[in-house]
Amino acid sequence: MRANACYHTATTLATIAVTTMDKAIQAESESMRAKRMLIHRERNKERK
Repeated sequence: MRANACYHTATTLATIAVTTMDKAIQAESESMRAKRMLIHRERNKERK
């Protein structure tokens, strides 16, 4: 029973760490996407 409790705790902590890392990566990719959209809009304005 004790081994299961330790395993569950380790799994929970690993999941929390991965979720936090995924959120950071997602935020970074969203900001990059927003920058690309702005650059694209700027270029389209210059062409007109």
